[in-house]
Amino acid sequence: RRRCATARAGCLGLVGGGGMMPTVFAEHIREARALTRDEVGPRGEPAVVGVSIPLFGKYAEEQVRIALREGIQTFVTSQGDPSRWTPFLKKYNRTVLHICTTPEEALKCEKAGVDAVIAEGTESGGHNGRHELTTMSLVPEVVEAVGSRMPVVASGGIVDGRSIAAALALGADGVHIDTRFAATHESSAHPNYKDAILRAHSTDTVMMLRSSTPVRALKNQFSHQIEHMIESGAHFPELRKFAGEGRTRLGIYLGDVVRGELDCGQDVALINEILSVEEVLRKLLQEYKAATRRITDDLEFPMVAEDESTPEYALQYSAQD
Repeated sequence: RRRCATARAGCLGLVGGGGMMPTVFAEHIREARALTRDEVGPRGEPAVVGVSIPLFGKYAEEQVRIALREGIQTFVTSQGDPSRWTPFLKKYNRTVLHICTTPEEALKCEKAGVDAVIAEGTESGGHNGRHELTTMSLVPEVVEAVGSRMPVVASGGIVDGRSIAAALALGADGVHIDTRFAATHESSAHPNYKDAILRAHSTDTVMMLRSSTPVRALKNQFSHQIEHMIESGAHFPELRKFAGEGRTRLGIYLGDVVRGELDCGQDVALINEILSVEEVLRKLLQEYKAATRRITDDLEFPMVAEDESTPEYALQYSAQD
């Protein structure tokens, strides 16, 4: 429902395949396509639903082929070699975006033939890059690397209109938002998970498994157990066995906020109410307009030398009543 509402509002709604059985994935795609068939966005454009597939996943190949069979036109891939599936999908004239966490990865994406890259900073929830580049640093670096030849979408820490304005100022052509939409009425996440988001403070997320498969999630008993095992010298096979399969489903969809994995972004403290997708998008647009007005109305940018003897400069701020 969340993806469909997003698509009907004129955005790209993504059906996520992470940890999802192929049969369930197919059902979700069919339901999403049925709910958006003949729907149009606010500017008369067709409502578009795509898929997001982590390539390291157990069912990645089956999910790619299922989405292709079901007529999905837009694929977002991540956590793997972009050249693994991009050429195959391009043969069928599909649009492919790949998530990158360094400018070097963005260049590999370009070489693989993707249509756009999503530059994901370490603020992002869920699986992360090992280098922990922040969105503020990563996005302009990726724009410098490939932005003149393909669109760059910013991801990580984007939760309101201010962060959208910041991402576009960094050179991004669009934004990818996840955690904010998890806390909506249409989201299929369990109410316990949504409540955990609303109660979270700015220091309540943690990056787990930094040296192997980094994941940002809310702190809870599960994350503390992982940290304790690492401090005690546990190696990846032991950690993987303890985590097992289905921890994300347990936490986000079944509502076990103690033993489950509660993936969410570092911007979680800025989410303080459950809204509909339509309300979130309306609020994002209002906040974006307010942020851009503030930048253009409240700041003047003549570079005035602080001192004739130094090359340093200061911005002249003029407060507007």
